[in-house]
Order: sequence, then structure tokens, then C-alpha cells
Amino acid sequence: MKKSIHTISSMYFYDLYIKTLVGKLIKKGNRFTALRLYKKLREEIKLQTNKQKKIPFIFFSAMYNSMPKVSFKEIRLGSQKKDIPMPINKKKQVLVAVEALLKISRRNKKLELNKLVDCIISSYKNKGIIIKNKQMKYRKAIINKMLLNVYKSNKLEREIKKYVSKKSNFQIFKDKTAL
Repeated sequence: MKKSIHTISSMYFYDLYIKTLVGKLIKKGNRFTALRLYKKLREEIKLQTNKQKKIPFIFFSAMYNSMPKVSFKEIRLGSQKKDIPMPINKKKQVLVAVEALLKISRRNKKLELNKLVDCIISSYKNKGIIIKNKQMKYRKAIINKMLLNVYKSNKLEREIKKYVSKKSNFQIFKDKTAL
């Protein structure tokens, strides 16, 4: 039972990865050019890997290796801006991985197919720019982990203020000044 659930979820994320990749490749609403680019991409990956593994397996393992588990939210503490690490869900992880892949493979707003193929193959082998960026995010998240407590306390205070009315705040202030 668990094996079938695992394969269903892995196929779901593989399909999500391919759909987002094709969706990000669409320019000016032309879907057919994006599909042609995807077919060229598959052919180039076959040539580069010498047909050792199946293409869907290469795409899935490249996606899985390049998915970051953390994103950052910027807040102000005093006069400084700090990045707070936040965990993200699986769909957002796939979207961030595809955006990073396409950002690295573009030059002057044009997609370079060879660079895209190299990035996918290197992330399949757990090497390359995307994996280094992912590791840098983890280091930054570990360094800024203590800021999460500050953020949670501020958020908790805001939630408490939401439920306390202004009249009761004024009454509390008035009672404190009377003492």
C-alpha cells in the first residue's frame, strides 16, 4: 500500500515539475513552441547521458535534488532588514526549483538550451550551481534560525491585539496610570 502511494505522489510531483517547466517556457502565449523546446530538451538530455537512464527518472531526480525546503521572508528589526527562514510546501518547492533552473539558464532574457541541459544533468548528479545555491540557503537558514523566535513573538503579539478591543486597552492603560 505504501509503495503505491509513494509512486503516485512521485508521479504527481514529476508531472507538476514538467507542467511548470513547460508553463515557464511559454512566451507570448505560444504553447507549441514551449512543447518543441521541451522535446529538444529531452533529446539533448538523451544525447548527453548516453541513454543510461530513462528521461523521466533523470527529470525527477534532478527536481528532487534541486528543491529547496526553505524560503526567506524579509522583516525589519529596528533599522535593519533581516531574512527569516520559513519552511515551504512541496508545490512551492517545485516552483522555486524550476524558477532557479530557468534563471540560471537564461542570458539576456533568452533561454540557452545547452545551459539548461547542463543544469539539469548536474543537479541529477547532485552537483552544480543549483545545488550550491540550495546549500547556501540552508547555511543562511541555520544562521538566522534564532530570528524565528523574534518573528513568532511579534506575530503572537499582533494576534493578541486583534482580539483585544481598543476600549479594554484604554481601560488597562487608565488603571495602570491610576496606580
